[in-house]
Amino acid sequence: YGKATLTVTDSSGTPVEGASIDVTWSGDYYAGTNQGITDAHGQVIFMSGSTHPNKWRFTITVDRIIKQGFHWDETKSVVTATINKHKNKDD
Repeated sequence: YGKATLTVTDSSGTPVEGASIDVTWSGDYYAGTNQGITDAHGQVIFMSGSTHPNKWRFTITVDRIIKQGFHWDETKSVVTATINKHKNKDD
């Protein structure tokens, strides 16, 4: 499984709670979509579906972020990545 923790902040760095995020997974063995809502820390965790034991390279693309009163400017988004391989969804 692939696991991605996304954090949404405003322009001053304050976490944004209640933002709706749509993402698309693509990769060697898994493709799919997820939707989630950020928590009080501005975070949401996405899990991919099951993957092949030796083929787990992923791309996760943020398709949109929606929150009333906010405008998402993807050209100013900052992306950081940490890749971890998980044997099951509880890892």
